[in-house]
Amino acid sequence: VALLSIFDLFIAVDTGPVHMSAALGVPTIGLYGPSNPDILEVATDKNIIIRKDEEAPEYIPEKVFLRNFAGKSSDPVHPSMMKIQVEDVIKAIEKILS
Repeated sequence: VALLSIFDLFIAVDTGPVHMSAALGVPTIGLYGPSNPDILEVATDKNIIIRKDEEAPEYIPEKVFLRNFAGKSSDPVHPSMMKIQVEDVIKAIEKILS
C-alpha cells in the first residue's frame, strides 16, 4: 500500500490494487471486463473506468465468474478485456493527467 501511495498514476485490471490506489487518492485507470465497476468503485474526478463490453452483464458475481470462465478456455483473458484498446488507455491517461 505504501508503494501505491507514491505513484503519479496507476493503471491495472479490476483487482485489489486498483481499489487501493483510488482510495489513496492516486489517479487511477481501472480496466474492467465482465465485472461490475460500481461494486467497489471509489468515485472521484481522479479515477477513470474503461469497460468496453456492452454485452457483458452489469454484474457477474465473483463465484459465478470463476465457475463460468476460469479454466474454460486456452486464452487466459476474458473476451471482454480484449475489446479495450491501447488508444482507449492513452486517451484516459491524457484526460486524467491534464
